[in-house]
Amino acid sequence: MSDFVKLLDCSHIELYKILNLLKKHRINPILKDVSKSSALAGFGNLSPNYVEVYVHKDQLKKSLKVLEN
Repeated sequence: MSDFVKLLDCSHIELYKILNLLKKHRINPILKDVSKSSALAGFGNLSPNYVEVYVHKDQLKKSLKVLEN
């Protein structure tokens, strides 16, 4: 995952708006659901409704511009 950089953290509620904006501009993010990851690892739900959004490092500038507008 070294070719990807973390764009932002958001809640599940904000996630769908962000995904739609990015995909509209042909940016395909990778999502890491932190709450599910912690539960699967046996730590329980330490951060409910928390998602990390990653994009390819070549698309970072474009992604930031899309989210600014």
